[in-house]
Amino acid sequence: MRAVAWTAYGPPEVLRLEEKGKPTPGARQILVRIHAATVFAGDCEMRRSDILPLFWLPVRLMMGLFRPRSGKVLGQELAGRVEAVGADVTEFSPGDAVLAPTEFTLGAYADYIVLNADAAIARKPDGVSWGEAAALCVGGLNALHFHRLANIQAGEELLLVGAGGSIGTIVLQLAKQAGARVTVVDSGDKLEKLMQLGADDCVDFRRTDLSSLDRRFDVVFNIHKYADFTAGLNLLKAGGRLLLMNLYAGQLLRSFLVNRRSDKTVIFAMARYDRKILQALVDQLARKELQVPIDRHYALEDIVAAHRYVDSDHKFGNVVLDLVPETA
Repeated sequence: MRAVAWTAYGPPEVLRLEEKGKPTPGARQILVRIHAATVFAGDCEMRRSDILPLFWLPVRLMMGLFRPRSGKVLGQELAGRVEAVGADVTEFSPGDAVLAPTEFTLGAYADYIVLNADAAIARKPDGVSWGEAAALCVGGLNALHFHRLANIQAGEELLLVGAGGSIGTIVLQLAKQAGARVTVVDSGDKLEKLMQLGADDCVDFRRTDLSSLDRRFDVVFNIHKYADFTAGLNLLKAGGRLLLMNLYAGQLLRSFLVNRRSDKTVIFAMARYDRKILQALVDQLARKELQVPIDRHYALEDIVAAHRYVDSDHKFGNVVLDLVPETA
């Protein structure tokens, strides 16, 4: 099968397409022929080793301290058809259309992948494209996770910083479903697309310093890696909640102090990948209650160009890798 080798930490050119052996599922595993994967921002951060200091060493120990371990393949979300199942698998059958995040094992930049049968795997409904299904996994699960933590209510004001990515575009839609008023923060033509997706107001962070805003919000969600912690706190109303997608060591202590000594709350918690939650999201997608914006499609052999585009920070929503024609 084809797989994208990850040869070093560095620019997109450290990725190259190779042939490797097709995996075989164990007793409680399934073999999936991948039809679509995504180039997630987290894949690019992993490739560059651009990891938050708090997590840098654990991630490098897992992936390879000085260079990626031999055989490591990037890719965090996928959709495809089950080709074979292990002897003890009863939940899935060959031919089933499924979608799944790969979690810490990665591996979606390949023609085939083996997944544990009890992992967060959902069934792809008819009418949902392979690309949409793949792109919903990580962004959708993280968006719903933080939406629930924030307990966003009708009439509340939400400031969404870094709204134009795979997570932010879903958070926006979930917040609007809940009846919140959403102000999005991003740049360029992403802002117009976010308004079309339902945003009530927008701020271009390249032109406006967030600390200069005279409005206050019930919830501030910092998705962008370099969003300002202090500005986020200052933009909160009394009793407001600051959601952090990324956390630095110093912010950990500050969050503890804010939560103990003020009426504001800082929230950071890793998302739990659950198949029932993922299935509920994809069912919403099938009912046209959610949209999964796809910016560009690339073939697997164009993986370097795909990573280069995501690195440019121009991506809106998702970038999809097409491994099998959409009609298959």
